[in-house]
Amino acid sequence: MLAQIRGDDIARASNLLPPASAGEDTHATVEVDVPGIGRVRISFELHSSRGRRFRHWFWTATRAELA
Repeated sequence: MLAQIRGDDIARASNLLPPASAGEDTHATVEVDVPGIGRVRISFELHSSRGRRFRHWFWTATRAELA
């Protein structure tokens, strides 16, 4: 179902998450209304990428289901 949701709707859901950082839980779930689909529960996982001097934390949407 995640492939059926537009990127701006996933971005809107990710804005409801806490800031990505090492101290956060590795999984989070958000419910949003998606036009044409209805109420959807989107699951996110916390990931990090490593640069030379710092680590960048970010949320990635992993699945979606009807709420």
